[in-house]
Amino acid sequence: MEELRRDLGVATCCGQCFSCAEEILNEHLAAIQASADIKETVLKRPVFTN
Repeated sequence: MEELRRDLGVATCCGQCFSCAEEILNEHLAAIQASADIKETVLKRPVFTN
């Protein structure tokens, strides 16, 4: 939130948008973490030799 306030001016006047901005930020950070937790599985066909 400190970076949003500094860089974008979020919640610098009356502060009413602080809780909404914080909620959106937390949802975004959770989505990033969830996508990092997904592990890709690659299936390969077995190779048979004669």
